[in-house]
Amino acid sequence: MVVRAEAAVSAFDLRPYRAGDEASINEGFNDVFGLQRPVEEWMWKFRPDADGCRVFIAASDAQVVAHFAAQRVVVQVDGRSFMAGHTVDAYCRPLPDARRERLYIRTAEAFYQRYGAPGDLDFLFGFPGERHMRLGRLLLKFAEPVIVPVWRRRADHRQRSPWWTRYRVETGSHQALEDLWLRAKDRYPVAVVRDRARAHRRYDDHPSRRYVHLTVVRGGITHAWAVVHGLSLLLLGPLHDVPAGERDAMIESTLDLVGRGLLIRD
Repeated sequence: MVVRAEAAVSAFDLRPYRAGDEASINEGFNDVFGLQRPVEEWMWKFRPDADGCRVFIAASDAQVVAHFAAQRVVVQVDGRSFMAGHTVDAYCRPLPDARRERLYIRTAEAFYQRYGAPGDLDFLFGFPGERHMRLGRLLLKFAEPVIVPVWRRRADHRQRSPWWTRYRVETGSHQALEDLWLRAKDRYPVAVVRDRARAHRRYDDHPSRRYVHLTVVRGGITHAWAVVHGLSLLLLGPLHDVPAGERDAMIESTLDLVGRGLLIRD
């Protein structure tokens, strides 16, 4: 007697992104995370028309149920450049069939198989939460997490220093950022390449948010870079050439301006 095993039939179609999927992808993201992001922001963030991403989905008819995606980002590692994937917006709708088929894991594994070959994405990186990290370590080959330091200063803490008078804050250009990056990059063994192309990709043409680029200048030379929107975000660039004893005063004074709303009001 011969017994033939029947292959399990999945209710979901696992495949790469196709033009037109973005509305359902974004709808699922909003449903899972309780947000109201417009689809135009998804297009800006991933830029599929400019080869800015790698996206894999699991769909049931026209509805995207699971989504695993990465933005393509150039990363410098020990002086060499690699095309990395910054994983963002991963999700799976909490449907019984999706849980039963471990759909999120299957979608991530399909993404690995499709885009992990040489010549596409050299490696992935991201900033998962604790639950996602545990799942990734257990089932998705996540590496050991690395602690990333984050600088914080209270915007209402205004400690003045005579060193600050040597510097001034100016509106920056993408070229000024690239000049700073070329001077500072050798100090960073692992870093996202922060050139003018990255600045354009990351900050320009947002459908609803206006970013302002600021530089800290002394003697006509850019020493630090910041990007702000509203009063909520401050990202300091490499503090190249700034003496260690002067950095805190420079950061404090820049945050003082942000806190008092002197830099931008949307």
